[in-house]
Amino acid sequence: MKKVVVLLFFSMLGLRMSAQVDFPLSFASSPPLSLNVANTGMFYGYFRLNAYNKSQMNAGEYGGIRSFGASAEFSVSEQQNVGLGLSVYNNSVNKNGYQDFSLAGSFAYRIALYEDYTSSHSITFGLQAGLRQFSYDVDKLVFPSQWDPSYPSFINPDLHPNIPYDKRVLPDASLGGLYEGVFNSRCVIFGGLGLWHLIPDPKKEMTIFKTTITAGSFILTDFGSVTPSVLYSAQGGSQYVEIGALTKFVNDRDNGFIGGLYFRNPNVLIPAVGVAFNGLTLMGSMEFYAGSSFSNLFNISLTYTPFRN
Repeated sequence: MKKVVVLLFFSMLGLRMSAQVDFPLSFASSPPLSLNVANTGMFYGYFRLNAYNKSQMNAGEYGGIRSFGASAEFSVSEQQNVGLGLSVYNNSVNKNGYQDFSLAGSFAYRIALYEDYTSSHSITFGLQAGLRQFSYDVDKLVFPSQWDPSYPSFINPDLHPNIPYDKRVLPDASLGGLYEGVFNSRCVIFGGLGLWHLIPDPKKEMTIFKTTITAGSFILTDFGSVTPSVLYSAQGGSQYVEIGALTKFVNDRDNGFIGGLYFRNPNVLIPAVGVAFNGLTLMGSMEFYAGSSFSNLFNISLTYTPFRN
């Protein structure tokens, strides 16, 4: 009987830690710390490294959208309840006609609410603080058929003809909370809230408060796992919902293939494929804008999370 109890305990522990590793992958087009800062360091490993790149296909002479970044996270306690992270991101439009560069550190702390041999519940709180440098040049922000008003980050010179060239550095801070519940030996439920860019821009032009809500589940299967999820994002006057699922076909060492499909309203379809091997995960996805003149976006990310022995 004691042996059965011990096996159940470690099965539950492995499920919870696997869910923490998979949470950043539950939305294939987003880098880990852009989903929720409370996820910093919450994985079964000593550290996690991520690099990603997003580029617009067939952008032509205008340069289009280009985003790239990298992050490093560290689990700094034996209880796996304290995480530290550092991230750097750069977003640009039309060959730096608009550019947003950020450098930030993050901290997360998990509080166990309840835990026994078959279930557990926890809440994790996260804080991110750093600096953002904005710059834009209206002369470079010329959008012919490429202009798509569904992207609120762009500064449309037709709507703001008197905006001059500007470049400045602003402080930035964000908060996040994440609930995670293990209800049996094969299923985890998670839900999170992110509050981004809490320090307002004095000129009220660049930093716009953003809210993200994430929810989903992590389900173990005979062939690996399935992670259905939903993401809601609201910033300024724009909001969207992204829903889909990611499936992992892996062995007991988490090596194998990954596939997923997501839909973002009103007209974006996002298929994703990837491969995992010895803690290294390579993911690629394409954002198809159906019935729109906006060019498709290609995302690629590389994540390395060596598991604890």
